[in-house]
Amino acid sequence: MQQTTIAIDLAKSIFEVGISDRPGHVCEQHRLSRNQLQLFLANQPPSTILMEACSSSHHWARQCRRFGHDVKLAISSGICWLLSLTFMNPRDVD
Repeated sequence: MQQTTIAIDLAKSIFEVGISDRPGHVCEQHRLSRNQLQLFLANQPPSTILMEACSSSHHWARQCRRFGHDVKLAISSGICWLLSLTFMNPRDVD
């Protein structure tokens, strides 16, 4: 079974989500509200979740772990290369 990676751009109300089944390839993209994000994560098979470390990332990391996901937090400079591959929010990418 191939490991899936989900990158989440955390925000106040709308979250950008990109799903990758192999490096450099985005197979799905979603724009989700808070409630939709939680339902989305609950319905995904165990995956690696990547998020930028920010004020709400620890809350979302706990939610992801509740659903069996492995969470990786990265500082903004450490995740910019990933965001540029998954085109999460072009305004946020250096």
